[in-house]
Amino acid sequence: MVEAPDVEGDGIAGQFSLFGGGVRGRGQSIGFCVFLGLILVCRPVGAYAQAVEKPPGWHGTLGAGPLFVPKYVGGKKMEALPLAIAYIDYNDWFYVNLFRAGAYVWSSEDKKRGISLALEPRFGFKSSDGARLAGMATRRSSVLGGPTFDWEGDLGSFSVGYFSDLTNASHGGYLDVSLSEPLVKNGRWELNGTIELSRLDSKFVNYYFGVTPAEVTPARPLYR
Repeated sequence: MVEAPDVEGDGIAGQFSLFGGGVRGRGQSIGFCVFLGLILVCRPVGAYAQAVEKPPGWHGTLGAGPLFVPKYVGGKKMEALPLAIAYIDYNDWFYVNLFRAGAYVWSSEDKKRGISLALEPRFGFKSSDGARLAGMATRRSSVLGGPTFDWEGDLGSFSVGYFSDLTNASHGGYLDVSLSEPLVKNGRWELNGTIELSRLDSKFVNYYFGVTPAEVTPARPLYR
C-alpha cells in the first residue's frame, strides 16, 4: 500500500523538478503522458524515536512548495504555482498523496497491498492562457476517479489504476501506472523519485489535445 511517512506532528515538504509531457501520433486516437518528479521531505527531529506501532488517527507529512509546469500543454513558458504538499493517511484507510486522494476498500494484512477508490484532478485551459491557444475553445478542468491497485515492496511503491471523468468534461479516461523509489531516506530527509505513465483514451485526447474544424489556423491543423 502506498502510505504516507510514519511521522507525527509537523513536517516540511518541498517539491522540485516536476515535468509533465505528452506524446501523440498523427491520426491516432490514443495518447501517452509521462510524469517525472522528485519529492523532498524534511522530517521533524525525533520522528524515528517514536514507536513502530502507529497509534490510531492521522499520520504523515504536510508542507508547501513550488510546482514548475508549462503554462499549457505544449507551451515552452514555465510557471511556478504554489502547492500544498500532503502525504497523509487516516488509520491506513483514507489517504492523500499529493494530487490523489482515496480510500481503501481492501488491503492485505501487512498493509503492503491494497485496492482503493481514488480521485484526482485534471486542469483545463482557456484561449487567454497563451498565444498558441488563441481561438481555442475553453477546456474545462475536471475530476477523475476510479479503482487503483497499490503495492509497496523493498524497492519502492507501484500503483496502477483506471480513471474516468466524473464531471462530464471530456467523458473520457486513462490508464495510469506509477513507480516511486526512495533515493535518500534517513532520520531527517527523504528524497523519492517517481515516474508515471498514462495511456489516454480517444475522448480524453480529443477534448484536451484535439483541434476542431472551428479552431484550425494556418499554424494549427485539424487534429481529432
